[in-house]
Amino acid sequence: MTRLLIIAVLAILLYQVLGRPEPASIPETIMEAVSARVSVENLVTEPQRYDGWHVTVTGRVVDRAVAFGFGAAVLADDAGHQLYLLGAVATATPGTEMTVSGRFDMALAIGDLVVPVLTVDR
Repeated sequence: MTRLLIIAVLAILLYQVLGRPEPASIPETIMEAVSARVSVENLVTEPQRYDGWHVTVTGRVVDRAVAFGFGAAVLADDAGHQLYLLGAVATATPGTEMTVSGRFDMALAIGDLVVPVLTVDR
């Protein structure tokens, strides 16, 4: 799990440096859902639907790491769906519940492996 977290952090750092594509046009009904709260499950099971949009999500912190002054954490729901958080999460303590807002990106997709990442607002 920690190895995947470190890989996700490095992938996102590269993604940030190389630039992000503009999000596709999203119907108004989806935009209404995105501007409200979104579940971890929705972000993990339908990442293409929310890619590039600002969302708010609540979950339990299950892991965290800090590298080069950049914080990362893993947020999970009760069903075990996991979302990677990057940014101002260095104080996130495993086992606590937190609500965060930020830009959601489908950072890495290789076959069935999808790494959903939320870059937390500062």
